[in-house]
Amino acid sequence: MLKLHKEGTPLRLIVDETNLGMRTVRTIIGRKNRTDRTTVKRLQRITPDKFAVSTEKALKRSRDALLVNIPQALAESAELVTEAKGLGKVRR
Repeated sequence: MLKLHKEGTPLRLIVDETNLGMRTVRTIIGRKNRTDRTTVKRLQRITPDKFAVSTEKALKRSRDALLVNIPQALAESAELVTEAKGLGKVRR
């Protein structure tokens, strides 16, 4: 299941392939990053400071991923725009 998720398979397809519930799939995948609901509730209860640190780490990973993905998306969109501009021309 983790292999499918790492390959980019949507959660709904993982649910269909494994015959598990959506909540179960989310929990299994979330345990890797310690973002599943049971770990989060436990951290909030036991050590609020550790919960804040883990939340900050997760936000930093998201921000870092955005810094990588935004330039790629802009480059891809620029290529698509140049391709689309060429499609409007009709040759006779």
